[in-house]
Amino acid sequence: MAAAKILIVEDEIIIARELEARLVGLGYEVVGIASSAGEALAFAEQTQPQLVLMDIVLKGEMNGIEAAGVISLRWDMPVIYLTAYSDSATLERAKITEPYGYIVKPFSERELQANIEMALYKAHSENKLRDIEKWFSASMQEIADGVIATSDLDGTIAYINPRAEELTGWTESEAIGKPVGEVFQVLRGKTPPRIFDPVALTLSEGIVIWVTGDLTLVSRTAQQFPIDLTGACLRNGDDSPMGVVLIFRDARDKTQLQKLLRQIQNTQRELGAARVVQEPPLPEQTPHLDGFEIAGSDQPTLRDESKT
Repeated sequence: MAAAKILIVEDEIIIARELEARLVGLGYEVVGIASSAGEALAFAEQTQPQLVLMDIVLKGEMNGIEAAGVISLRWDMPVIYLTAYSDSATLERAKITEPYGYIVKPFSERELQANIEMALYKAHSENKLRDIEKWFSASMQEIADGVIATSDLDGTIAYINPRAEELTGWTESEAIGKPVGEVFQVLRGKTPPRIFDPVALTLSEGIVIWVTGDLTLVSRTAQQFPIDLTGACLRNGDDSPMGVVLIFRDARDKTQLQKLLRQIQNTQRELGAARVVQEPPLPEQTPHLDGFEIAGSDQPTLRDESKT
């Protein structure tokens, strides 16, 4: 496995060189040492490190916290702060940039390595999760069915795809953060119809549900049409539910297809009946059988083959 690439941002050169030696001894690759925020940004762009060790107090107009914010925003690189300050005011300022670690000087080699490994693992996991989210989002954008996903067990909408926007009449920006029941209004049954809560049913069942035949979606414009619905729980690492995903389709297409199939079947039957009525009669022939002939009688008579 290739050594992880680390950028050091420290304005005390002796401390920076000592830190470099420690990192190399632990098996990491140091891609550069920056003594100011400006140098840190230049190194980050040029070397693309996997991790930045950032001193909070730097000489110049920009401090380490501000530099870390820029690095995180531009290149999404994980940052660990190295500082001699552990007061609450400094911690609060540092938290804004969402660092991957915070090490107070002086620190042991073991503490340094543990923080680095945890930061690298967290960054790798988050990148993998983002890739999955991008794939999911791209896939859901193309799917022909409506998709709505919630971010909690209360049914707060976290995602809605274009087909769901079209069917419900709600745009993504309008729907995100709203309860499912406000955007996705569904009735069940006919005499009389009652409000249907797909989130509650999915959570109560705990498995994939499929409901078809008696659901009606009421769009934002009060248009009503039948839908088929599938729901499934979204689960976290300990297998406890954290939300639901609802996939639904306009059942009018299915109804129209069924009508078309019935029309085709009826047409085929009508054509078949007409073919039987219009079938022309066969020409009159005198049928022959092996050794027999029909001679004006319904009974076959034996023919003497020796006379022919």
